[in-house]
Amino acid sequence: MRFYKRFFGQFDTVFCMGCVFIIATVSLSYADEVTLKSGDVIHGKVIIQDANSVLLEHADLGPITIPSDKVASVLISDEIIQADEPAEPETGPPAPSHLVKEPEFDKLKAFSARAKEKGWSSSINASLTSETGNTDERSFRMGFKLGRELSNMKFVSDLAYYNKESDGEKTDDKLTIGLLRDQTFKDSDWFFFMMGRYDYDVFESWRHRVGLHLGPGYKLIQKPDFWMDLRAGPGVRKEWGSDNTDPKFEGIAGTSFEWKPTARQTYSFSTLFYAAISDFSDHRTRTTFDWDYLLSDEINLSFVLGILHEYQSVVDPGKDKNDTRIHTGIRYKF
Repeated sequence: MRFYKRFFGQFDTVFCMGCVFIIATVSLSYADEVTLKSGDVIHGKVIIQDANSVLLEHADLGPITIPSDKVASVLISDEIIQADEPAEPETGPPAPSHLVKEPEFDKLKAFSARAKEKGWSSSINASLTSETGNTDERSFRMGFKLGRELSNMKFVSDLAYYNKESDGEKTDDKLTIGLLRDQTFKDSDWFFFMMGRYDYDVFESWRHRVGLHLGPGYKLIQKPDFWMDLRAGPGVRKEWGSDNTDPKFEGIAGTSFEWKPTARQTYSFSTLFYAAISDFSDHRTRTTFDWDYLLSDEINLSFVLGILHEYQSVVDPGKDKNDTRIHTGIRYKF
């Protein structure tokens, strides 16, 4: 019952926050239009227009760079600028190249758009809950992700920190940092991966844990709105601050997928199974699930629900083998 109250108390708090953001951002939409000389019209948000090109943020396709010689006219908030006519009046200072009203914010968007063109992506998310009454509880979570994807390589790094206090006593204090590098082969669905993860947890059998693994992977499904990977290979695990601090060689096997049923929703799932090579009864699992709902494509703000579950078969006496964390919050992608 305490878990029920704690989870749904956190969900109500963040759900109200999400509603506020939805109301505040529901009026945001892409009102700009770029008409091509071919007659096609592209809707989006004009970030930068100069003599060479127009940089447009599209709701589904992301940043698009359109050469100026392909543009017939640009419509920005009901203001039409013909491509073959000067944008500024005959007298007075020249018009600025940035055609948006918030230059500082749009400089950040322009930088983000250029980074996306080179394959980079990043996001930060946070959640904060507080309960008072028979039990005073406060919890905080912060997460950060940085990645880059090219035709022959994918790199992802993630960081998450969890902290919780109940009646003035700390009940959760965990930090996890992960690195993943996939190297693909030309004209093949096979790839080679290397991954590493560092965990710090005050309330586990161990205080610090490091795992390093590598091996082959296979792209099982590759579609625009859905992909799934498989991977397996050997590795090593080392713990500090537990009854079992000897390094252990272990094998790893797992799968991950991402599904975008709509332009605003994204489901992400990953599960990994680790087993000591010398003793399969010594095994562990790590499973994550994220649901991301885009609240505003103007500022890339999302509501997120996430689950982290970990299991370890061999633990110190008095320690729980299962560890589950559920969080809700706001995510900003840049």
